[in-house]
Amino acid sequence: ERVEIVRGPAALLYGGNAIGGVVNTIDNRIPREPVNGVNGAVDASYGGANDARAGAAMVEGGNGKFAFHVDAFDRDTSNERIPGFAHSDGRRALDGPDASQAYGSIPNSDGRWHGGAVGTSYTWADGYAGLSYNGYQADYGSVAEDDVRLRMHQDHVAFASEVRNLQGPFSQLKFDFGYTDYEHREIDDGVTGTTFRNHGYEARIEARHRKIGPFEGAIGVQISQNTFSALGDEALVPTTQTTNVALFGLEEWNVTDAFKLSAGARYEHVKQDPTAAGNDKFANAADRDFNAVSASLGALYKLTPAWAVAGNIAYTERAPALYELFANGPHDATGQYLIGNPDAQKEKAVSADLSLRFASGPNKG
Repeated sequence: ERVEIVRGPAALLYGGNAIGGVVNTIDNRIPREPVNGVNGAVDASYGGANDARAGAAMVEGGNGKFAFHVDAFDRDTSNERIPGFAHSDGRRALDGPDASQAYGSIPNSDGRWHGGAVGTSYTWADGYAGLSYNGYQADYGSVAEDDVRLRMHQDHVAFASEVRNLQGPFSQLKFDFGYTDYEHREIDDGVTGTTFRNHGYEARIEARHRKIGPFEGAIGVQISQNTFSALGDEALVPTTQTTNVALFGLEEWNVTDAFKLSAGARYEHVKQDPTAAGNDKFANAADRDFNAVSASLGALYKLTPAWAVAGNIAYTERAPALYELFANGPHDATGQYLIGNPDAQKEKAVSADLSLRFASGPNKG
C-alpha cells in the first residue's frame, strides 16, 4: 500500500540498528479494517532498458467482520542494455586483444521473480486478528560472474492482532508474530556451490499506555531467533543461531499546540552461537554476546499550519552481524572473498538531523 520512513525516537520501536531511520513497508495482507464487498486492482508495466515485463493483481473482500486478501505478481527481465562495453578499459586490457568482450548489454543480468500471498482476518469495533502466508521465488544471474545463477525461495507465515479502547493502564495492545523459511543457492555453471538457508521467528508486543501527566507513549518487547547456514564446499559462514531480545519505549509530550517533544530508548541483548560442523575454517569461531543500548531525542515546532521544523539527536549501538564476525570464504554473488573479524566490537554512532517540513492538503515536502 505504501512505504514510509520512520525517523527520530519512533524508529527505536522497530530496531536499534538503523542509524538513519527505519523503512517501513505497509501492506494489507492481514486486513486491519472491515471490508464490505469485493474490490481489487491490477497493474502491468514494461521497462525498455531490460525488456522488463511485470504484472500484479490483488483481490480483497469481506462482510464487515471477516475479510480476505489475495495478491500475486510476476516480473521477467532480459539483460540490461548499456551504451558501450560491459568491462572497463583497464579490465579489457588485462583480458588481452583476443578475448571476447560483451558490448551493448550486461551479461547474466536477466532474471525472473514471482510470488503471492493470501490472508484473512476477523475485525470488530475495537480491533482485529488475522493470519497470512506469502511465498516468493526468484531465479537471476550474478553480474559478478557470467556463469553464476542464484535461485531463491522464501515462505513466510504471519499472525497479527490489535485491541483498542482497553480498560486499565494500557489503552491499546498490538501483537505480531512471523515465521520465515528462506533458501537460496549459488549455482556455478550448473553445479550448486553453496546453499544459504535462514529460518526463524520474530514476536513483538507493543502496549500504548494512558496519559501519565503530560506524557503519552508506548512500551514493548521484541524477541527473535534465526538460524543461518551456508552449506557446501565453499561455505561462507558457519551455521549460526542468532537470538535477540529487546525492550523499547517511546514517550511524547505536547508542550504546546505548536511544540512537541519525544524521547525513545531501546535495550537489546544479542547472542551469536556458531557451529563449525566439522569445517576447519570455522573451528575457532566462538559464541559472542552483546548488550546494545540506543536512545534518541526529538523536537517538532510548527512555524505555521503548513510549515514545521523537526530535529533529532540519537546515540545508537549495533551488534556486529554474523558475516562481520565469522565470514571466511568466497561470495559468488558479489565476486568477493569475505573474511570476518571474530573479535569485532559493537558499532557506536552519534547522529543528528534537522528538517523543514511542508504539508498542505495533498501536497507535502
